Amino acid sequence: MSRGSSESDYSFGGGDADFERGRLDTSLTTLHPYARWRLSGGDEVWTVLGLGWGDATHTTGDAADLSESSDLSMWMAAGGLRKALAAFRGFDLALRADAGLAELKTDGGSRAVDGLSAGSWRMRAGVEASRSWQVAGGGVLTPFTELAGRYDGGDGASGMGIEVAGGARYGNARFQVEARGRMLALHNESGYEESGVSVSARMAPRETGEGLSMEFGPRWGAPVGGAETLWQEQLPQHQRGAFGPAGGPGAHGVDAALGYGFLVPGVNGLLTPFAEAAFAGQGRRYRLGTRFLVAPLELQLELAAEQVEAGSAEDATAARRYVLNLGFRF
Repeated sequence: MSRGSSESDYSFGGGDADFERGRLDTSLTTLHPYARWRLSGGDEVWTVLGLGWGDATHTTGDAADLSESSDLSMWMAAGGLRKALAAFRGFDLALRADAGLAELKTDGGSRAVDGLSAGSWRMRAGVEASRSWQVAGGGVLTPFTELAGRYDGGDGASGMGIEVAGGARYGNARFQVEARGRMLALHNESGYEESGVSVSARMAPRETGEGLSMEFGPRWGAPVGGAETLWQEQLPQHQRGAFGPAGGPGAHGVDAALGYGFLVPGVNGLLTPFAEAAFAGQGRRYRLGTRFLVAPLELQLELAAEQVEAGSAEDATAARRYVLNLGFRF
């Protein structure tokens, strides 16, 4: 569950006259239940739903005292599956597919802020291949590649496309590093392009979860993670690069995270305060919170506050959000 607010300024026709300028303020509370099942044979299925409610307030430059408000609502649904295939000449193969749709709208009415809506959906399916080698120092090196077809619909770019991704990851007991790239090789929409590259390094805490953990990663271009977050063991987080204020095509930035785990003996739990920051162009994102894991119950709770800023330091706009995540494994 999260609670967020945002402020957006706009102008048209040059923006010199008061009536050519305006502002849209929104506040939204969202709930995102999420589940992932691991089936026999290494197959996996996940699903996430979303429901949001709040309000939108519109103010024009020539009527600053006469703002218009309307109820704002959001819904979304997404799901995916991964099916392991028989290995081929030492390569691990798997089929992957996911689909999602979302809509954001205001209530009907006769005012400018009423009857607004935006929606989109996407379907994607493809194959992934990887191969692992043991290397000196007890680490494992795993190059990987992915090829997928997708279909976009709704508002914005729509049509069929082909995605190509690849990279390599290295990991040992406490250190992991990954380089990943993704490119939209073909798309029906003329002039529509997507590409991105990211490098991330992470130092994990000790096996018990105690101690220092750090993560650092530069990125260039569009987000390269896609739905990978939903295949991880941890609670799905809001991707810093994907949801940052300047994460569009051509953007570049840096993500960083720091945490420290403390054992809570009375309940066999682990408490991990953390701080995260992301920078991209003139956008900045800060996140501060704590995670609490109760090992016997496989229960994980996260509470965090975050602030997203866009623009230069002098005229930056900010959106704040409070997030509560609850996960239970069975």
